[in-house]
Amino acid sequence: MSETEPPTERQRYWLQHLEACQANHQTLAAYAAAHGLNVRSLYDARKRLKRQGVLPIAPGGPRFVRVSAADCGRLPTACRVLLANGAVVELTCGGEEVERVLRAVSRLP
Repeated sequence: MSETEPPTERQRYWLQHLEACQANHQTLAAYAAAHGLNVRSLYDARKRLKRQGVLPIAPGGPRFVRVSAADCGRLPTACRVLLANGAVVELTCGGEEVERVLRAVSRLP
């Protein structure tokens, strides 16, 4: 399909669903279930529409980044601590900070 050709009726059908899914901040699986659609068909339509140039490919580049074990101490770490009193502490910090937080939390009564 060339860029000057308008989308077909079928392409518009899937495009409307995909745009509504994105606007509602839902996963494709949740959206499909809520609207009685076959989730595999929705995934296939998204792939096909991207390949045909009807649906833009999301910016942002690769979703995976190569890391080594040496990087682990420098990468931010999500930490969630459930205290005995029911309080929850959630934070994101580097390796040394996580160790300090866990040591401090372990000393709490």
